[in-house]
Amino acid sequence: MAKEKHMPLQPIRRYMEKGIGSKEIRISAEAVEALRDILENLIVRVSNLAKMNAESDKRKTVKKEDIERAFTQYFLKP
Repeated sequence: MAKEKHMPLQPIRRYMEKGIGSKEIRISAEAVEALRDILENLIVRVSNLAKMNAESDKRKTVKKEDIERAFTQYFLKP
């Protein structure tokens, strides 16, 4: 079975550094890997919701609006 590829860590680290906004705070490799795992999982879940949105609109193409609606559905569930 092929090993699953992951997102590259360096761009994630750069976004983390941007979010932290201070060179005085260091970021461990494990923290970057943990965020990568969370982001990969989030992408899969939001994409699945977007696919369901497209299917409910009787389309075979996931559009920007499907992703935006899926994001809202995922984070703003009642």
